[in-house]
Amino acid sequence: MTDYGIKCSKPGYDVKTAASVNLTVNSNLSSFKCKSTLFDSTVLNFYSDGSTSSPQTVLTVNHDYGFIPCILTMANYPLYSNPNDEWFPLESTKFENPYMQIIASANSTNMIVQFTNLTNVPFTVSNLTLKYYLFAHQGA
Repeated sequence: MTDYGIKCSKPGYDVKTAASVNLTVNSNLSSFKCKSTLFDSTVLNFYSDGSTSSPQTVLTVNHDYGFIPCILTMANYPLYSNPNDEWFPLESTKFENPYMQIIASANSTNMIVQFTNLTNVPFTVSNLTLKYYLFAHQGA
């Protein structure tokens, strides 16, 4: 077996002898491969009429992989974060609030971002920016 590449060990472990579990980076091991052509930054602006009965699809990204991929979707919303550098995964505690729920999911052909108004009051969401990664690996 070849023993070259990039390795970084956890503090207190010798990078030359550390077991894989004690390495933070090891280029000899498999890692998620991002389909970089499907990385995007999308600004969403949408209106809710106050209906709480069903989610409203606000973004659909076609990937046509033929399987359900692993996805990572992050949001930057001026109300909660510094628009320059703070990104939070959807469904994180930063985006839990009594007014809205935003969920990203995937099927074998699309990634779908849905918004649900958790109130019975109409409101508008402005300047919600999403970054999403679709990985070249099958999800659960």
